[in-house]
Amino acid sequence: MQDSSFIFTDTSSRFIPESENSRKKTPLLSQFNVHRGWFLFLLYYFSCYIALGFFLYRFVGLNYISIALSLFATIQLLRLIPSQGIREFVKKINYTCVLWFYRVNYLCTLSISISLCLAPFAACIYLASLYGTTASLLTGIGLVFVFLYVLNRREVEDNRVAEEVTNTADTTVKKTVAVIGGGVAGIVAAKEAKEEGHEVVVYEQASCFGGVWNSGDSLSKRTTGRTFSSSSRYNSFFGDFPMNPSREDSQISRTYPSHYSEADYREYLFQYTEHFDLVKLFKFNTSVESTERTEDGKWEVKVRHQDGTVETNIHDFVIVSTGLNHQSHALKLSQTSNSNKLSMGHSATYRDKEDYRDKKVVIVGMGESSSDLAAEVASVAEEVHVIVRSPVLLLPRNTFGQNLAPDHKLSRLILSCPQYMRTWKLLSQTAMHGPLYWFASKFLGLKNVFGVSLEDGKAYDDNWSWEWWKLFYKLGFFHPKARWGLTRGQVTKTAPIVDAYRKGKLHFHTQDIQTLNDSSVLLEDGSKIENVDALVNATGYTSVWPFLPAGFEQHDNRDRYRLVFHPELPNMAFVGFCRGAVGSVMQAMEMQSRWIALAISGKRQLPEKPQMQEKIAQHKQRMIGKWPTKVTMVYVNALARQEVGCEPKLSQLFSTAPKIWYYLIAGPYCNAMYRFRGPHAKPELARKVYEEKPQLVLPLEFYLQQVLELLLGYLTKFWSSVPPLKFFKQSNIACRMFVTPFLDLEY
Repeated sequence: MQDSSFIFTDTSSRFIPESENSRKKTPLLSQFNVHRGWFLFLLYYFSCYIALGFFLYRFVGLNYISIALSLFATIQLLRLIPSQGIREFVKKINYTCVLWFYRVNYLCTLSISISLCLAPFAACIYLASLYGTTASLLTGIGLVFVFLYVLNRREVEDNRVAEEVTNTADTTVKKTVAVIGGGVAGIVAAKEAKEEGHEVVVYEQASCFGGVWNSGDSLSKRTTGRTFSSSSRYNSFFGDFPMNPSREDSQISRTYPSHYSEADYREYLFQYTEHFDLVKLFKFNTSVESTERTEDGKWEVKVRHQDGTVETNIHDFVIVSTGLNHQSHALKLSQTSNSNKLSMGHSATYRDKEDYRDKKVVIVGMGESSSDLAAEVASVAEEVHVIVRSPVLLLPRNTFGQNLAPDHKLSRLILSCPQYMRTWKLLSQTAMHGPLYWFASKFLGLKNVFGVSLEDGKAYDDNWSWEWWKLFYKLGFFHPKARWGLTRGQVTKTAPIVDAYRKGKLHFHTQDIQTLNDSSVLLEDGSKIENVDALVNATGYTSVWPFLPAGFEQHDNRDRYRLVFHPELPNMAFVGFCRGAVGSVMQAMEMQSRWIALAISGKRQLPEKPQMQEKIAQHKQRMIGKWPTKVTMVYVNALARQEVGCEPKLSQLFSTAPKIWYYLIAGPYCNAMYRFRGPHAKPELARKVYEEKPQLVLPLEFYLQQVLELLLGYLTKFWSSVPPLKFFKQSNIACRMFVTPFLDLEY
């Protein structure tokens, strides 16, 4: 979570201190954006249900609708009969009705969206019937210009097809590489450098690798031992080593397929390091004290071992992979009066919920780990109050009722659509889900409508309950600092907090702390939390590198070229200093590591320093008002296409393996797709990953969504191919429209 003492402004690309006045007042523009967003939401909400009502009235008839409603109400009366069999029968009928109501509603949404896409063509046909072909043609050209340069301006600027990446050297020069940090980023960085033939050593200050997933080590107090991954299994493994719980010696859980626990992921990392023979590269219990440039351009790395001995080594290249969770944020309070009556700690040192049994606890922060912590502590504490200082987008870990992660809704298809279409899709799903789920759970007795399962395997119905929706809007759209689109918001997927909220054990406050007294917490809106026993600071961490040369110990991650190479630090690279807004940070780590390994070998050339600085400035300008340090699948795909040269050729797969082609464009984003071609390609392994993918029985609305995205994607491709956008300069335009990658956005 971002430190509360800084804000990211729309007028500068730098972080500037936030004043007290700006913290207490919501900007007028932000309020306008929220109201505009709600207007669009309500407009679409009513249009969906009006379209559904018109569809039923037009094709079913009012009489039949009345009969169906009367019959449905009569069936509900059967629930009063004290018979378990009859009640189960009524539940099945209710579930079927709700399911098909949802599907019909989705069809209405589909028709509305397609109508919007085809509206310009309909307007041209109508004008042709009134004023002739010439007027229709001129109007059509004008509409195309409006679409391309107003609605779709950002995509037009970013959709520049990059040239094929080619090798700049035929031979690999073996070099010595130091990797600082043995977490997930350090492991994959070492593996890729080793695979390129370099001599690698990994300096890790803990006694074992794993970083934040190594909760057993005293130096790695970052996970609670009960933490689950926020990204799903489909995009949480490295592309050439899929997670394999089917191995006889594997300890990876088979009962929670979508997300992995800390133990599961630690087991995967052990399997990965064993398979690629990486353990021998590590020097454990070794901390890096300094890195200094030598006259010949190499790096002098000074390390201290556990016994106190100091060693200095010379390396050709240094990879920094110390992770994001390094130095914890300190709370900045305007006034504090604490006489040790209030226990204070940080989430980094949290280990056991029993420390807070029967206590009144205040937790500051609402990120992934802090929401896990809040849900766990609430199960034993008297009360838990969570201070939510920035907007939070509350999402379920799973959806569709079969332990499917939301990754199934975020494919290359939907990301190929313009931004406003993606927003429209989000609105449509929100508009349909809310009232339907609330009605089903409140009045029909359905406690598992499109439900999911928790780690213990029991049915869980809180993802779309009334309490869930209240939290969704309170912490997100109605937050005092909310902007439309929640561009400054965190995303959390901890479902158990909804259950604790319903039971009254968990309370949320959208104001920051103003004053901290002996046993009370005063918030900025004047409200007070009395008789507090403990306060846990869960506001996140700051990335610091005390071993770097003077002036670079703490710098902005965006000051680096594509978040990896700093113009002022040659022969040094950074891996993993980003968060996944959409997709998984694992994907970014692996692609960054592959690029770095090729650059060390001389197979990829980096831009000169002035070009790097220009690109960095352009990226900062683009990210103003968005997530400042988060990356998406678009970022990973840009590196794959423009730097590594491993983006899959969908045109070939379309003709040779259409099923895999379909999985690539419509399925969840999986790292194995980048092993079909390019350096160190493993096409047979990649093909096996997709062919052995679990065959899931998906509901009808999943395929309806893909049909919609397919139409929007192709239609967008068609519109972006008409004059004057180099229509005649693109070869084989039909093939480009239908079978080439949609992700042309440049990061």
